[in-house]
Amino acid sequence: MIEELSKYLINEDKPSKDNDSQWYAGQQLEALKFYLSSKVTILLDCNEGGYQGSVSAILFVDDKFFLWRDSFGSCSGCDGLEGGNGFEYIKQTLTSVKEFNDLRDIINYLDSDEKDYLYGELKKEMIDKCKLVLESIGISEGSSCEFNTKELTSKLKRMIILDKLEGGKENSKQ
Repeated sequence: MIEELSKYLINEDKPSKDNDSQWYAGQQLEALKFYLSSKVTILLDCNEGGYQGSVSAILFVDDKFFLWRDSFGSCSGCDGLEGGNGFEYIKQTLTSVKEFNDLRDIINYLDSDEKDYLYGELKKEMIDKCKLVLESIGISEGSSCEFNTKELTSKLKRMIILDKLEGGKENSKQ
């Protein structure tokens, strides 16, 4: 999976944010967004914690879903991103992503008692957000069997395109 996702990382020679300033503890999601190509859509993300905690996101690219996670500490001694090379750090976090064909597969995976990829409130929040995305494209829990993965992906792509168009309209108004 790292080989597949790493092709969507922006060139490592790209300077870090804000004229090469360093990343700080807890900025894992921002760093992920910074280093991923615009071809990757971050469908949703969750952040649990304050000065230390866990983060997760669902990435969508090439009709595949990837569940990404990381954790953070409160200082450079206990947070791998702070004080390190942001590009290399994010590249390393991609080695533990889980690949899925469908959002429903992610929900089923997270609902399984035997899995500990995400846990606690972060797991519950991710499941709830996945269900909201499905509902927003017209797929409720009870009707999810009516849609195959190809139909779900097609609906999701249309939603992403519309969101990007709406975002462009909002940006052009400002």
